[in-house]
Amino acid sequence: MSDFLPEELEQITVSGLQEGETSYTVPWAIFVEESGLSWIRGDYSVFPSPKGDATLRIRRQGREIFAAKETVGDYRYEIRDKPMEEWKPLPLKWE
Repeated sequence: MSDFLPEELEQITVSGLQEGETSYTVPWAIFVEESGLSWIRGDYSVFPSPKGDATLRIRRQGREIFAAKETVGDYRYEIRDKPMEEWKPLPLKWE
């Protein structure tokens, strides 16, 4: 027996993605400022393949996250105020 959490049970978040890593999260992890800038919440879980509602394919490159437009589905984004720091927001680019 081990006191350590098994690796397969560890929760990985958007902010924990490694350089060049591709994962999937829920579309509502994204929010858009009134200025039109897109952000993604860094505190949302990611998965190595699509899982349930986690269909949005994202990839980390430097400090930015790139999202595949075709994986959003029919989700539509609301305009929101600036991101809250506790969300660990990361700039989002669309591809």
